[in-house]
Amino acid sequence: MILQILPGAYIAMHHSMLYDVYDICGRAWAIDPLTDQEIGGLLTWIPAAMMSVVASLVVLSYILHDKQDISVKHPAVSGGGVK
Repeated sequence: MILQILPGAYIAMHHSMLYDVYDICGRAWAIDPLTDQEIGGLLTWIPAAMMSVVASLVVLSYILHDKQDISVKHPAVSGGGVK
């Protein structure tokens, strides 16, 4: 997803037209080419970043949940062992 996030961010934050041909060609809707480029960059950037964050949170949840299970099953691991 990094390969989608980086170009999307670059396209969205670029202040001049990246594709000169698109500026010359006609468009279906009356929208400024630079605005269209920014929207396209955001649509490329945000969903990929959102999926990366969601996947990271799911993995972190599993890791934390697994550590809690280990400390319940094996008290010595969590520091509550026999003295």
